Amino acid sequence: MSLIRLIGATRYYGADLIVGPTTLQIHPQARIGLIGPNGSGKSSLLKMLAGAAPDEGSVVVAKGARIELLRQEIPFGFAGTLFDFARSSLAHLDALEERLRTLETQMGDPAVQSDADRLADVMSTYSLEMARFEQAGGYERDARVRGALFGLGFSADQLDQPFDTLSGGQRSRAELARVLLTGADLMLLDEPTNHLDLESTEWLQSFLQRGSGGYVVVSHDRVLLDQVTEETWEIEDAAVIAYPGNYTASRQQASMRRERMAKVFEEDQREREKLEAYIRKYKAGNRATQAKSREKRLARMEEAPPPPTEPRKARFSVPSGPRSEKRVCTFENVTLGYGAHEIFRGLTLEIERGNRIGIAGPNGSGKSTILKAISEELEPIQGVVDIGRGVSLRYFSQHRDDLDPQKTVLDEALDEKRQQVGEARSFLARFLFRGDDVYKQVSMLSGGEKSRLALAKLLLHGGNLLLLDEPTNHLDIGMREALEEALSGYDGTLLFVTHDRSLLERMARTVWWVEDGQVTSFTDGYAALVAWLAERREAAGKATESAATRRTDERGGSAPKARDAARKRESEAKKALERIASIEQEIELLAEKKLEIEEALADPSTYEDQGRVEGLSKEHAEITAKLERLETEWSELAEAVE
Repeated sequence: MSLIRLIGATRYYGADLIVGPTTLQIHPQARIGLIGPNGSGKSSLLKMLAGAAPDEGSVVVAKGARIELLRQEIPFGFAGTLFDFARSSLAHLDALEERLRTLETQMGDPAVQSDADRLADVMSTYSLEMARFEQAGGYERDARVRGALFGLGFSADQLDQPFDTLSGGQRSRAELARVLLTGADLMLLDEPTNHLDLESTEWLQSFLQRGSGGYVVVSHDRVLLDQVTEETWEIEDAAVIAYPGNYTASRQQASMRRERMAKVFEEDQREREKLEAYIRKYKAGNRATQAKSREKRLARMEEAPPPPTEPRKARFSVPSGPRSEKRVCTFENVTLGYGAHEIFRGLTLEIERGNRIGIAGPNGSGKSTILKAISEELEPIQGVVDIGRGVSLRYFSQHRDDLDPQKTVLDEALDEKRQQVGEARSFLARFLFRGDDVYKQVSMLSGGEKSRLALAKLLLHGGNLLLLDEPTNHLDIGMREALEEALSGYDGTLLFVTHDRSLLERMARTVWWVEDGQVTSFTDGYAALVAWLAERREAAGKATESAATRRTDERGGSAPKARDAARKRESEAKKALERIASIEQEIELLAEKKLEIEEALADPSTYEDQGRVEGLSKEHAEITAKLERLETEWSELAEAVE
């Protein structure tokens, strides 16, 4: 059985073919990665899967299947809080709970209790609906909502914030939480890691790995694709090619497929040329019969398709220029911030020649601020940022502030460096600006094209200190891989801010984790950071309390009071955990008792004793109410401990 079947599904943009015709199917619990260059039709394919009618062909969805599409544009107008928005995905559980309350009222109705058949029907329906409710996580739904929002980077004090006051990035994360909580049979996730920091991306990966539903995910995050997908669809020249396995496995298969197709095509062309040569030579001679036979054979031959065009690849290098002194840059007791808002205080750092430092951390933690201070775009409030002798600095801003919307791509290159037009066009071609692309106005470029142009401008000049702020934002996988290849040959000093785990893993010798005004350095690279984050997640509460106490001590505050407060919180948490364990045992016993009652009420012989029926029904209603109270208490205690 399939959830969705695509039968010759095709989508056009005007007269241009975008994707299709394609015939494929998606099975329950499928985990599919959808890849292809920017503009290849990935979003168009997702919209067809979500219900948009194809221009040709058909999309058949299994009856009752729930399909959820992650929206890229979330309209304003939701009258509620962030928590309400995320919880709106569970409205079906609210309706189911209301149905259970109605059935419970009916079970307590004397008129129903006096009618054995009617009571049996109500009890049977109640048992089925309760099983559905419990299986869908009805009792834990509020805790699930909080868990998803916390996992995606929201804090507890943001849960009650009006939804319409959230930023665009926050609204996108809230929409992701809503979709993940739906429990849909198939989720269509279009760039779900947009606006996520590294920890939130790790949480999303874990959520998808342990989930039971199916999904199709479009992402440029190769680590995510490798970890959460079991099948890969690639859009290539409008066709959708399906490969078993994750992203890495699909790349190996795609290469082998092109090689096979090229070999078959070459053999076919040689055979055709051989037959055509024979026909030309003998069609009028004494071998005309054989020539006629070969002509018929040639006409019957099915022409082998040419191998797909090799995807255009950017190829460029990163010039470094002369070497600087060993000490590239130092921060000496530096305070950084904007206006009255301080982000760092007393920051002391040192950057040595040749190091490759990846900077990661939560959104808004100040990662870009460090680069701005080094580039002298931001003046320290206090302290000194000292650049070493011979340092030639180049800075790549994530906001692309140096691009003029009114200029063309070619104008930007020519204005950045004096050169011949042909030389500039040749250089831009390395960044995939070919033909008439160079005459596009900057205002008409996509996000990925603007990123490529900004990189091209940056690399027109050499620099032995390269500062890159989110360099892979909006870049497709091919361009990200080209950038990694270019940076691997760079022999200068590199600092880059990124949430791209592949870039961190492959490029960073040292990783700086920026959080709460502190910079933690991992000289063993990304793997050391991952291990540290995992340990921190396991002991988050204790780590937070210890950090709070330590900061109080360092600032000369009342350390004894801080320690007493920490001990009190620890004691309260311990009591809460003990109560949680007690509640869980009580819930288990009550659930067993409830099941026994339901089995008894399902037995026709029970209704021979009307008094027993009434007693069991009353006890069932009491147990149900008590279970609800215990579940509520459990959720409140779990939230408090968290």
